[in-house]
Amino acid sequence: MRDISVIIVSWNVRELLKRALQSIFDDAAAAQCTVEVVVVDNASRDGTVEMVRAEFPHVRVIANTENVGFTRANNQGLRATQYGTNAASSPAPTPPTANDQYGTNAASFPASAPPTANGTPVTANGTPVTANGTPVTANGTPVTANGTPVTANGRYVFFLNPDTEIQRGALRALLDFMDAPENARVGIVGPQLYYADGSPQSSRRRFPKFSTALFESTKLEQWFPHNKLITDYRLRNTGDSNTQDVDWVVGAAMFVRRAVVEQIGGFDENFFMYSEEMDWCKRAKEAGWRVVYFPHARVLHHEAKSSEQVRAQRDIYFHSSKVRYFKKHHGNLQGELLRYFLLSMFAYQILEEGAKYVVGHKRALRAERIKAYAQVLRSGLK
Repeated sequence: MRDISVIIVSWNVRELLKRALQSIFDDAAAAQCTVEVVVVDNASRDGTVEMVRAEFPHVRVIANTENVGFTRANNQGLRATQYGTNAASSPAPTPPTANDQYGTNAASFPASAPPTANGTPVTANGTPVTANGTPVTANGTPVTANGTPVTANGRYVFFLNPDTEIQRGALRALLDFMDAPENARVGIVGPQLYYADGSPQSSRRRFPKFSTALFESTKLEQWFPHNKLITDYRLRNTGDSNTQDVDWVVGAAMFVRRAVVEQIGGFDENFFMYSEEMDWCKRAKEAGWRVVYFPHARVLHHEAKSSEQVRAQRDIYFHSSKVRYFKKHHGNLQGELLRYFLLSMFAYQILEEGAKYVVGHKRALRAERIKAYAQVLRSGLK
């Protein structure tokens, strides 16, 4: 069994991904730990897949033909690490049939599927698959992904964004912390994120109340940036250098005990992107696991380098996911009230940008923002 399965979902950030991958292997070598890395590419157009296969042949690549979203792509990576299938297999397989229950692409199996059926090994495209770190073999010959023998099940799963860089010593610190007997119920750990200038990045949170959702990332937060709701929500008064139990951590870097995945399953794919880690951490805590912010492992995060390429779509995903979270965990009424409030905020911003356009202030910028905010309104945040 390997120590860590790293899953990275990438979209059009080839050069940043290259730096992320190099940082992982450099730190793994220093920590003397074993890692497997799965890159799930959401139909990048910048040569990402070709770069990974050429420069990191030991990395397993799942190349999607369309952008299937952050949650679904991460779940593809999870299935690949659970069953040790060759990453060249179909990225969106159909469920196995009753007559061929375990003889299809192993990536299609639900998380609960056993590695054997009545003692018969599970197969992937006819190749026997074994679990718990044992290499996949075909007639005694190891099956490979880009030349590297395929194995299953890292003890821990590390979800990383492609615009992150692991800092030296982070992997060893995370492993030692999670392996400590007193931390046996710690299920998810968020390392300290920081910006390129060295300043800490807010990455730990409490679960939001309805009043918090009205302020977070809206005009109200711009008008009242130091209000108590946001201060409490982002745990600004707890200190960046203190290890602490929290409600959830930002999904740019989440170190997860394999048992958590096996118990609660993967991400909820109703969230295309954003709020999925909040929902996942809530499910983990409800199942009895602790979520911890751990500043003794550090990760550089360039932040939003994929999503900033489509600003209007980013706003739609961010706020519609927030609405979806409230509907799921607090009921349809709160979700709908939040949705209408957020839409009213975007309508106000259109009027604000329009007034600045009329008086001739940075008209190109104002026109771009009006177009983006109008697209959000048309979406209805549904």
